Amino acid sequence: EASAYLRKGQFDEARALLEKVLKANPNQADTLLEMGVLNLMQKRYKDADESFRKAYSVDPSNIRGLLGIVEVFFQQNEPDKAIKTLADEVAKQPQRADLKKELANAELRSHQFDKALQDYQSVLDAFKDAPAEQAKIYSRMATTYNLKGDPSQAIEKMKKAKSLAPGNILYVGQLAELLDNSGKPDEALAGYRDAMKIDPNNAIVLNNLAYLIAQHGGNLDEALTLAQRAKQQLPN
Repeated sequence: EASAYLRKGQFDEARALLEKVLKANPNQADTLLEMGVLNLMQKRYKDADESFRKAYSVDPSNIRGLLGIVEVFFQQNEPDKAIKTLADEVAKQPQRADLKKELANAELRSHQFDKALQDYQSVLDAFKDAPAEQAKIYSRMATTYNLKGDPSQAIEKMKKAKSLAPGNILYVGQLAELLDNSGKPDEALAGYRDAMKIDPNNAIVLNNLAYLIAQHGGNLDEALTLAQRAKQQLPN
């Protein structure tokens, strides 16, 4: 109930319920995490940090507490402290690939692209039996290469993500967009059409496909229909 209030923006109601639960169960990790999220949303950073740290100490197997601490630093524009927090945990528990992956995510967020790529690469084998997780890592690597200004590597990594999760429209659509931005309209067109087979009502895909068709001398009636369908999905 408190979580529902929190996500509706009714913070006072959420806090009252969470405090009631914590009074009876002061070490309940899920409730501490929700309190941390509430404090973070209200920019009560010291309180958020305290809640997340306690949640992580109670249940270190649940990475949400640690990520909450990291988010507190990011929101206060202290990315170096965020990265150090994760790096320290990786040093303590080098066997945990999930921690190393989150370190790479933080490095990407801080535009430390080379470090992020190195850490993403180092954990790929740990997820060899989890293709969805591997796809996510390849997707992040593609984003990193793209931001670094290496579109060919970005395309290669996104193709790997797509091959691991061919039904995920996010990877199929992002690959088409990378091809589009790299001046490969024919491949991009095919990519957007593949994405439409997965989700024919995805507004971003519909819009991008319409634009590409119009740009490259395709059927303008088709392009207009696609754009109108996109606008129906996202009228504002």
